[in-house]
Amino acid sequence: MRKEGQITLFIILGLVVIAIFGILVYYRNISLEQLDVIKEKKSSIQEEAITNYVESCLKEVSDEAVWRIGYFGGYTGYDENYVYYEEFNGDIFHGYRVPYYLDSYRSVFPSLEGVKSNLFDFIVLKLDGCLNFNEFEEMGYTIEKPNSEEILNRIRINLESVDVKIVYPLTIKKGSSVVKIENFRIEVPLRFGVLYEGAVALVNSIRNNPLGYHIKDGCDIYDKNGLTAVYLKNDDLNDPNSKIVQFIDYSTYHAYDTASYRLQFAVKNVAVSDECVL
Repeated sequence: MRKEGQITLFIILGLVVIAIFGILVYYRNISLEQLDVIKEKKSSIQEEAITNYVESCLKEVSDEAVWRIGYFGGYTGYDENYVYYEEFNGDIFHGYRVPYYLDSYRSVFPSLEGVKSNLFDFIVLKLDGCLNFNEFEEMGYTIEKPNSEEILNRIRINLESVDVKIVYPLTIKKGSSVVKIENFRIEVPLRFGVLYEGAVALVNSIRNNPLGYHIKDGCDIYDKNGLTAVYLKNDDLNDPNSKIVQFIDYSTYHAYDTASYRLQFAVKNVAVSDECVL
């Protein structure tokens, strides 16, 4: 009986040793797998960080672009040398040229597609100068910017905002890892779409009333949120045949540090009077 008891004890001890060994091997394999994951994370490309950086630049230049297309009536205005980015016929107001939307009852305002194209060209130009990948390069990254033909316009002008989405393919390398990030998107909460819609309605109303149009007769059309005013201003030369029309959206007053968003343009050789004042 004693021998049988000893044999049983040895079998149990053997099973315990095997179980312990199996557990040690199991946890060793898990540790190695975790170590591999940690190593992979350290050597992998931080796509989210790069995307966030690009979109912060995109936000900066897009904000500037959307403010400009309001101030310059759908165009992006001038560069640092006061050379205009686009060609258009316009009047002079506060030293700057604003485009004619109506000339002798002939509509000449830019289309929304034209405005989107102007936005895109300006944003791409400014984005290239904003992006500086030095910090990423110091971390071992190599980042290749796209050729101009690879960059695609996906901008949408909504009534309440401008959705800036562009295809801007970046090839990113680090060690043996290579990825491509190409879609970037931000939103600019400025109501160019609403103001443009009101401006087109006003231009059509003036054109359809050659004997004279009173802006105040359509204030409910132009003021869609109770915070939009329409003003008539004299140009810099006080030309009696030309007027500057301003659509001012006061809803941005607090969000943009007391700056109210505007869409302004000129009309020439037409009979128009009055304003929509809040």
